[in-house]
Amino acid sequence: MKSAIYIRVSTDRQDEENELNDCIKICKNRNWEYIIFREKRSGYKDVRRLQRDEIIELSRKGDIQHIVVWALDRWTRKGGIALLDELNLLSSYGVQLHSVQEEFIENFNMPGEIGIHLRNFVIGILGWQAKQESKLKSERILVSRKFNKAKDEKRVGKPDGFDERVEKQIKKIMKIKKEHPDWGCGKIAEDLKMSKATVFRRLKNIAENYEES
Repeated sequence: MKSAIYIRVSTDRQDEENELNDCIKICKNRNWEYIIFREKRSGYKDVRRLQRDEIIELSRKGDIQHIVVWALDRWTRKGGIALLDELNLLSSYGVQLHSVQEEFIENFNMPGEIGIHLRNFVIGILGWQAKQESKLKSERILVSRKFNKAKDEKRVGKPDGFDERVEKQIKKIMKIKKEHPDWGCGKIAEDLKMSKATVFRRLKNIAENYEES
């Protein structure tokens, strides 16, 4: 049996080699030959992914029988319906998509129509979740860019209408951003012992304040 391993990373923070090793392990455990495809592209935006297109073409020709990804969101982040449509397309070519992180899906052995609906429901939820995470990530990037622009233009200060507690939180966040400009909301929240939502909200409010001023 021949398979294609698809590795997609959108940032340098993702551990590409560890993901690749996990995918190779699945192929070796099942005695599949494999070809590795690597791509650095977003999984949500309408950006053409040539490596992924090549895998689909190999599937259409019958040159491979399996596709292995580290997680379903590496294949697509366009939502549950899009994910199900692509799985059905691959299935029509006689090709299965396998995920390291969601390998449990392959254990859905309930026969008949109920089993099919249950599997599709779970896959749909996973696809929807990936889409929401992608949107949140895009929002965080936008907020970070606005913040950095405000900082470069020396417009970072105290927004009107903020109470003392919020002001202290903002000062701490600004200090961290100055020392570690590449840190995201999660890392800042962990360092300051705040919730990720609070950090994200403070950065968003600051960015909106500066944008309007």
